[in-house]
Amino acid sequence: SSLVGPFVGEGYRHDGGEKDGQQSATFTPDLPAAGKYEVRLSYSPNPNRATNVPVTVKHADGEKAVTVNQRQKPTDGAFVSLG
Repeated sequence: SSLVGPFVGEGYRHDGGEKDGQQSATFTPDLPAAGKYEVRLSYSPNPNRATNVPVTVKHADGEKAVTVNQRQKPTDGAFVSLG
């Protein structure tokens, strides 16, 4: 979609209210070296967004579950830190 910004790149992905939390996305970074990295998520906040978006960050020691409220404005411009 391209209705509500801000955007990173062009627009954003959504399910059009048809799958109610059943859609998912996977991002696999190409990291230059082993180490600790901050993982951030970008989204366009809006009153019609979900308040309980589940995010799983997989890492060398396992995984971390985070819940994101996409009605709240991200804390760092267009991004929110997941850890």
